[in-house]
Amino acid sequence: MLDAAIKIIDRLISLVKERQSNNRKVFEDHIEPLFLDMTSIHRDYRSTFDEISERLRHLPIQEELISEIITKKKPQLESLRTKVNAFSVVVEEVNPSHFPKEAVDFINACAKYFRTSAGRSRDYYGHYSELIDYMNREKILTENKEDRMNNFGYKLYLVITQLSDSWNEVTFSYAAARVALLR
Repeated sequence: MLDAAIKIIDRLISLVKERQSNNRKVFEDHIEPLFLDMTSIHRDYRSTFDEISERLRHLPIQEELISEIITKKKPQLESLRTKVNAFSVVVEEVNPSHFPKEAVDFINACAKYFRTSAGRSRDYYGHYSELIDYMNREKILTENKEDRMNNFGYKLYLVITQLSDSWNEVTFSYAAARVALLR
């Protein structure tokens, strides 16, 4: 009887250690690299949008210059943005119960980060595309160039605010995953 109890306790200890090892592996293989990718993506978005914001403060500004900045920056980390977005979309489609809750929460925060105010993320739309589309629509809808630039400045402010809020959610969920999976 005592031998059976010791075997059960040993097996439970073994299972706990295995779960801790699996959690560590999930963190090291998926969560940490994903967070590093997200950090690069966020830094890229912010540096571009901060540069555009600074240029908007010094009117007159040429719309073509803003469009050129975005168009040049968009492809630079596009493969990384697509990879991160695809990973988060696939995890949403797979049974999330195969992953620790904190990992799923982090991955969901990453997916949410890519949702634009246009609401498109499934086909990977992205914040650069949203701004280019907005500028193109404004050219059609608003004749006065100064009004277009003011509207664009406000739209850019909204995008930056959304990015900051989404980035906070990503970093907090990353911290929660780190604490939960590495204990």
